[in-house]
Amino acid sequence: MSQIVRIRFTRGTEKTANKLTIETKDKEFWIRAGNLKVDEFARVVVWAKYGSIDPSVDVPLFSGFVTSVEMESSSGSESMTINVVDAVYVILNKVWARDYVGWKAPDIVLDIINNVADRGNGEFYVSARKKSEGGYVEDTRADGSQFPEITVALGIKPVYEWLRELSSIISLNSSSEIDAAASGTGSLPEPKPFLFWIDENNNFHWERTSLTPVDIIDVSQAMNFSIGNSVENSFNSVVYTIKPDLNGNTIYGHVIAEDLIGPLKQVHIPMNWIAEHAPDSVKTNNDTFVAYCKRKAEGVAMKLLAEYGKHDMSATLTVGGTDVMGYIGGIGNPYEITHPVGFRRVMRMHRISHSIDKNGWTATVSFDEDPEDVSKYLSGAI
Repeated sequence: MSQIVRIRFTRGTEKTANKLTIETKDKEFWIRAGNLKVDEFARVVVWAKYGSIDPSVDVPLFSGFVTSVEMESSSGSESMTINVVDAVYVILNKVWARDYVGWKAPDIVLDIINNVADRGNGEFYVSARKKSEGGYVEDTRADGSQFPEITVALGIKPVYEWLRELSSIISLNSSSEIDAAASGTGSLPEPKPFLFWIDENNNFHWERTSLTPVDIIDVSQAMNFSIGNSVENSFNSVVYTIKPDLNGNTIYGHVIAEDLIGPLKQVHIPMNWIAEHAPDSVKTNNDTFVAYCKRKAEGVAMKLLAEYGKHDMSATLTVGGTDVMGYIGGIGNPYEITHPVGFRRVMRMHRISHSIDKNGWTATVSFDEDPEDVSKYLSGAI
């Protein structure tokens, strides 16, 4: 296509962020496109070659599949827009259903991804392998121990909901470890949720988060910079579980923030310590016991929402030219954001949006703070 007018694409960790549009006025291509069929196997690859950096290196930017083609002819001028989505959109929005009993979280993750990523022709949308096999899926915990065996049965749910559950501290730590953390006699091997995404090379990542910055960004050198509060990583509802009651069952409940803003975003907190430390006076019958536990849990949940259910800081910066290359492959990484006036904050890159046209190449990079560590709410030490 010799007359490309504009290329725009976004990559990010969100399930619907990764899209590409190509606008062209190539008449010959427009004519040939009369026979072009929209096909999930029709792959479009975009890469960069910057001679000032290394003319022999192609830098992958986007690889996806055509979803629609729009053609227009007006006043003797033909134009076309090609819409493309990548493996993130294709895979994470599929639905999955299976009962997993006695599986480890990374094995469930790989089973799901490799099933939904199978294109049926011997090829896969993405590569998903454990780190010990050269991939990007954690297969041991931070202390070198094995992940616990868990039981997960979510029913028919989108893949991203499965991955979100499998990335939670409930799936990464055993019940005995959670109980030890609750009683103050131990700590969680994995105190923070994992992050999952698909990179520019269609490699699937399921990794623990780190706050060690990979680079320092002086935002005073950017074309534009802004920072403010975001609802991206906040939560406005607490789902709690307490076990056991006097009949050996699990107590369930939830609390929603009074000043609910936007869609419902939940965090699950097991509060078994409430049952374990309940006074004998409420153990006369199960109804009284359950009422006490729920009242106590609701108070803890309200405190949690007040302290941590806030809007975390979100920042965006716009860069141009060769400066864009410094952010390729950075999704999921933490950066130290600084400004000469004294501003400093560690934030994680979660999205990059590119625009390439006759005026050059610009990119808007988005960062978010990590959600707060709420593991202390697993215990009564609050």
